[in-house]
Amino acid sequence: MRAALCAPRARFAPNDRSAKCSNAKTVTRRSPSPFGLASLPRTGLFCYTLPAVLLCSAIARRASKLRSHPHMIASLQGTILEKKANSLVLDVGGVGYEVSVLGTLLAGSVQGDALMLKTAHIVREDTEDLYGFVSAQELQLFHDLLRVGGVGPKTALAILELGSIGELVRSIQAGDVALLMRAGGIGRKLAERIIVELKERVTVARYGITHGAAGVSDMDALEALVELGFPRASARHALTSVAASVESSSERVKAALKILGKK
Repeated sequence: MRAALCAPRARFAPNDRSAKCSNAKTVTRRSPSPFGLASLPRTGLFCYTLPAVLLCSAIARRASKLRSHPHMIASLQGTILEKKANSLVLDVGGVGYEVSVLGTLLAGSVQGDALMLKTAHIVREDTEDLYGFVSAQELQLFHDLLRVGGVGPKTALAILELGSIGELVRSIQAGDVALLMRAGGIGRKLAERIIVELKERVTVARYGITHGAAGVSDMDALEALVELGFPRASARHALTSVAASVESSSERVKAALKILGKK
């Protein structure tokens, strides 16, 4: 059976529940489908036959598999068994879970240390991945970023590497396209889309960020360290170890350099 194209003139009558094409069988206008479709479209331009319905059903099933399932594995608590390039293997009751994590967490992790992570369980057609975060705010922003078309888990992680949650939330509120474009794989159009779609959702109030709690000077300090050749994750980790009483960017850079020099 083949899908047939009706003449453009064909229209459903207001009270008629079926229409005919010259070269296709009668198709019910609003018939229920056993293939997961609630009803056929109202337009009379196309007569949908079985292959077309099967194709739509397959597309719908595929899209449903590319989703995050945050409640399947919501958290993990165990011992760091192994460190990899972009992930940790966490031993939980004798079972090893490989979890992709932020570079800042990876840089400060030591094999054998106890660790608890809040996780996002991402299921695709051919694989399942775990992404772990220390704070609920990081996990929340990760999920918010995934709501934007064109942003996948790796891109969301790259954005989270740019700064603290407070810095990122304030940057989105301020429409800072340049900051988002520093993350790998993000061009101007995608950065603008992220800001447009998340500006009303990603707010200081929703994330519970208090005034002055974002470590504002770390943005410039971080970029200075990156320009000096330090990996972004290592630079961020060093800056988090600098005392909050050190306020100016230049002083924070100097303090971070001392920390990085000891490694």
